[in-house]
Amino acid sequence: MRPETKSGAQSKTRCACLGVLGIALLVGYLVRMSTIDDVFATPVPHAYSEDDHYHLRRVMFGLRNDPLMLERDPFMSYPHGAWSWWPDGFDRLLINAARGLVGPSATMPELVGALSLITPLLSLLALPLVFLLGARLMGWKAGAASALVLALLPAHAYAGMAGLIDHHCIETVLSLAPLLFVGGALDAAGPRAVLWGMAGGAVMGGSLYFWAGVPLIWVALYGSMALATIGWPRAAWKRTAPALLAMVLAHVATAALAVSTTPLGRASEMSTIMVSRFHLVAAACLGAMLLLWGAAGWWARTPGRHLAVMGGAGAALLAVGAAARGVSPSRLAETTAFLRSTGIVAWISETAPLWRSFQGAMGHLTPVFFVLPLVHAWHAGRAFRGRAEQAFPVMAHAAGACFLALTALQFRHKTHWAPFVAVLIVGVVQELYCRAREHPAWRGTSLPKAVPLGLGLAVVITMYMPLTMLRDVTLDVSGREELLEACDWLRENTPPAGEPYRPSEQPTYSVLGAWDTGKTISSTCERPSIGSADALGEQLAGVLDVMRFFTTTDEDVARDILDRYHVRYLILPQQLQAHWEASVAMLGLDRQEFFTERGPASMYQRLYRFDGAAMQSGALRLPAIRDVRLIYEAGKGSPEQGAPIVKVLERTRGVFLTARLAPSEPAILEAIVVTNKGRTVTYQDYSQADESGQVRWQFPYTERTGNGTGLVSPVRVRTPSSLFHARVEGPLVGQEIPLLKSHD
Repeated sequence: MRPETKSGAQSKTRCACLGVLGIALLVGYLVRMSTIDDVFATPVPHAYSEDDHYHLRRVMFGLRNDPLMLERDPFMSYPHGAWSWWPDGFDRLLINAARGLVGPSATMPELVGALSLITPLLSLLALPLVFLLGARLMGWKAGAASALVLALLPAHAYAGMAGLIDHHCIETVLSLAPLLFVGGALDAAGPRAVLWGMAGGAVMGGSLYFWAGVPLIWVALYGSMALATIGWPRAAWKRTAPALLAMVLAHVATAALAVSTTPLGRASEMSTIMVSRFHLVAAACLGAMLLLWGAAGWWARTPGRHLAVMGGAGAALLAVGAAARGVSPSRLAETTAFLRSTGIVAWISETAPLWRSFQGAMGHLTPVFFVLPLVHAWHAGRAFRGRAEQAFPVMAHAAGACFLALTALQFRHKTHWAPFVAVLIVGVVQELYCRAREHPAWRGTSLPKAVPLGLGLAVVITMYMPLTMLRDVTLDVSGREELLEACDWLRENTPPAGEPYRPSEQPTYSVLGAWDTGKTISSTCERPSIGSADALGEQLAGVLDVMRFFTTTDEDVARDILDRYHVRYLILPQQLQAHWEASVAMLGLDRQEFFTERGPASMYQRLYRFDGAAMQSGALRLPAIRDVRLIYEAGKGSPEQGAPIVKVLERTRGVFLTARLAPSEPAILEAIVVTNKGRTVTYQDYSQADESGQVRWQFPYTERTGNGTGLVSPVRVRTPSSLFHARVEGPLVGQEIPLLKSHD
């Protein structure tokens, strides 16, 4: 038998590594599909949360109105409407996939089921890229192992779980693809380097179609390019300059197309400036800074001098530009507001810094992440010394360090750091294996070749938190099914406010819910909502008014908000501490006063705990909220037991009950109400006769409705001297019913 050649052995190794990549893709898909049962946990299949529901709304609109996309949505931030928060690329991907799988006339449940199969696949697009990243840095075997680790790593898997229909699943691709292209351009020469550079720039600019936050990726990539080329010799600059120029031009051109008003772009009038000319300016500025960096490196060929020249030139240009535009330093600082998580964004858990919850960080990234920054630094230092011969390793580790910094500021960016976590875990295991093999105790023996892979998997699996759903908004996960059940009931049993997929039509009323359920209301209920957690600028007014409504103790203020927004229904989920903390902070309330005195008398507590009936707490005695009634509740148990309950209330004129009493005589109205869940509520109201002895109540309830909610006994009125009753039956809204005196 002929001995195997070196090229033949390499070919077998590569085939084996590609086989491992295939296994990683299969395992990754099975892991991401492990939550598919939760999608069907409710009677109607649903995605997980706010952003997922609203992506579904946009996809449904696109299917119904091809080729139009939902841009300004009158069902959000009612009555003004709101610009959609996201670019169109991700939703167009889902629209095309849905059209092929379930057709343009698909129902929402069919759409949820189909797209729950697609988003895990989109998440897995990152695995071949991390395979290439690991292969470029440490060889083919390390690349295959890195792909397998990433397939299991919760930090990446969570974003692609079945039921999550959100752009987070493809964000890793948006950062890894340009890194690989541009890294190839730095280490190539001639026409191939120019092609790699153009591809990298086009991918960077094209990523605007999929995520509005890509300038953060651009900054990380341009910064890593600068670190990879600091103090380069002129020969390296001469070889790379055409590729870098091609990259900058392709980046700016593609970004310009993305924000244009052409069919291939996105209109730039958005008040939130999420996909607008700001992004084009950012691309142009970063490109100019990189070219200036190259010019400075050509002149100053040592790292220290290069950095000093560029720092001085950059600061001067920034100062001149800011002065020319009249931009103050404080205004420049405002551009980092989103990254610093100020305002309403600070109360969305995905924007919290990494150190807010080390337990959560360990669950997503494994406890090994504590030592990975040191490993980053060690690899970067080793690569930096050879940057003139090979720039990609320096750029890759510098980019990883930038994404680590972003993750530390906002944990949501873990999807960009996760590939580097996978590569570094494999690198640590590989290094340990090599050191062990060189140890005298192991000399003369053959360590199994599977040891590095086995050690790497052991590190991930044994440090691994189960893949359960940890969602990004403050909505209580335990109340998810209850909220969706209430939304489904509202959609199916109340009159529509307008055609939900014809946004040119102005809705006739709105639904008021918690400030972080607005997108769920507009999508799942198919009813207009007042505000959502993504609000910026003028759209924040609705969020603040929702907070004012729930926290106010003034019934006139509450009624004014309901009237101004034409609120017909209210959805009241179980409020979490985060809801109250956000409201107190955003409205500037006195925290101690609110949580000790005003809280129990707040409009939310009166509606949620007492169903709008009269309440008495110590010396506090308040009459009923007389134009609101409970019509539906979702959940098991009761609010008193702390169970997650979602209540739907309706504004109504009700009926007017009248009686003749002694002048100024006090009276208590009582009625037994049963809910659709069979819970019995004693509705009470306090009043007092006027000087003529007349008393008049506005009473919201009538006989039981189709779902079983309503009166199960006559209304009774007790006074110190008399007892009255009345039977409220039929559609008597707005009518007056005299109370009859009881003789028993």
